[in-house]
Amino acid sequence: MSTNKNPFFTIVVPAYNCQAFILETIASVEQQTFKDWELIVVEDHSRDNTLQVVQEYIADKQKMRLVQTEKNSGSPGRPRDVGVQFANGQFIGFLDGDDQYAPEKLERHYQAIQRKKDIEFIHTSCDIISEKGQFLHHQPLKWFLKLYMWLFPMRSVCILSNPFNISTTVIKKDIITNYPFASPAQIVTAVEDWFNWNKIMSDFLPVIHYDKMPLTKYRLVENSISGRNVHRCEFQAISFFSILLSERKISIFEWYVGTFIRLMRIFFKKFLGYR
Repeated sequence: MSTNKNPFFTIVVPAYNCQAFILETIASVEQQTFKDWELIVVEDHSRDNTLQVVQEYIADKQKMRLVQTEKNSGSPGRPRDVGVQFANGQFIGFLDGDDQYAPEKLERHYQAIQRKKDIEFIHTSCDIISEKGQFLHHQPLKWFLKLYMWLFPMRSVCILSNPFNISTTVIKKDIITNYPFASPAQIVTAVEDWFNWNKIMSDFLPVIHYDKMPLTKYRLVENSISGRNVHRCEFQAISFFSILLSERKISIFEWYVGTFIRLMRIFFKKFLGYR
């Protein structure tokens, strides 16, 4: 664990069956130009050698810590929550065990926070890479989301689509501590982060900063939770819209809009091959 008891950033890495990628993920944090960070890897009872690989690598790393969940969680939400419980940083970044940071990511975020002291939530664009690490394309914030952000409240934007790729986000610890990712009875497992953004934005609007630089590499892995069933995320989105409606966090109109969009996406994916 970090010798600095109060690092500026804590990076939480949920790790499950990612022995082929996890060392690249960890190395991308080690290579940050900004050095005031700690790393917490939360291993979720992998079936491969992820635990052993991480144990061996971080054995002599003072700024890194390995934690293991009590049992397999079935999704990365619970491991993220465990990491938050152990975090000492003022801001927490979430980096999945097969993704990577650009070397200047944390430094750019620190500089942005120093310029604008009230920033509470940062997200960025990202580069999409293949399972073998080859660059596929750059993924900026979608143009229609930018337009929607200009016209409507962030809560409505989050219902339209998920504007925040989890591995690009850095969030003030004081906020995320009160909004765990793991959903009750695992109703939502493939889109826990999106559900969480909706819960936050329904309660209050944090000060959000968007960096258009691609500061994260997001890896497309064929056997990921969201990749195993192209319809699963859409059906789960409909489920959490209903939960938010029952809790009176969204209106019936917002529920209709969100549900309609998800049903249309299911139709286009199933019959037209849209991804």
